[in-house]
Amino acid sequence: AGLYGDRLEKMRGTEDPGFEILPRKGQFIVLKPDPGYPGPAHVIQTVPSQFTKGVIIWSTVFGLVVVGPTAQPQTSRTDRSTDQETLDMLRKVAVDRVPGLAHATEVCTYSGLRPATQHRDYQIRVDVPAQWVTVAGIRSTGLTAASGIAEHVHNLYCLLYTSDAADEEDSVDLGGRRIIKKKKKRKQGLDVE
Repeated sequence: AGLYGDRLEKMRGTEDPGFEILPRKGQFIVLKPDPGYPGPAHVIQTVPSQFTKGVIIWSTVFGLVVVGPTAQPQTSRTDRSTDQETLDMLRKVAVDRVPGLAHATEVCTYSGLRPATQHRDYQIRVDVPAQWVTVAGIRSTGLTAASGIAEHVHNLYCLLYTSDAADEEDSVDLGGRRIIKKKKKRKQGLDVE
């Protein structure tokens, strides 16, 4: 549900989903370096803070240079516009870090919205009786973490069909990674999972 994860939780009848989606806009500028300057040979990144990984600069396979993203909180869940003040700031960051980009031509700009929440962690949990898995607040780092998130959600999905878990609690949050062992059955004198 991305930018509407909290609203989807409310639509299913959850009075308080425990999180609110707080859209965070990331703006980018794409530059074409002057002829004779190939752009940076490596990805250039600042030291991340608890709120952002910072502005990153990298060269594309097409010889262009991308600078971004920003991390600007906003209330709109649909406004993906760019603004000149932010683009000027991105260009300044690019030139400060890579002086060879001083005369680069702007090719295009774009932005995207990330579904941040008031929590630093992703919001992933299962409601066993409702047979519902919540996966919300997955920001840009979710791309890198996608396979781990998928495995975790698969385990939560399996939990929906594990009668022991359903008998023990109404709602289970596996942020702490509770492991459920399969019961072994005896079949003709052999232990089988």
